[in-house]
Amino acid sequence: MSNNELVAYVPVIHQGYAELFRKFGGEVDGLWVLGFDLVSKLSTLREIRAVDPKLIAVMAASLGYFNRIEVLEEEMLPRLKDKHILMPDEVISRRMAQEYFTNQSIKFESVFLRWDEANVTS
Repeated sequence: MSNNELVAYVPVIHQGYAELFRKFGGEVDGLWVLGFDLVSKLSTLREIRAVDPKLIAVMAASLGYFNRIEVLEEEMLPRLKDKHILMPDEVISRRMAQEYFTNQSIKFESVFLRWDEANVTS
């Protein structure tokens, strides 16, 4: 086990997410898809295209890159304690890290996945 976990907000699966999953599927123990409750605490914007995270997990599993995929809810956060966290470099991930992963090793991967608050203002 690598002790690495990919944690991501995945509102929809498109080529960018498929490439992210392919790139890191072999380097992490699992993928954690942010649940609706966590996303609503971390974002002021509502993603109208967002697919249910449970369905996103099923779709991501069909790609075959991960041994384990889970929908991350707040009560599950202790399971990520002492793990190295990999996240896409975007607003919701940054807020997640600041709020919940303050004392953990985090790597942000620079990848364009969606228009978010930072992309719009730049």
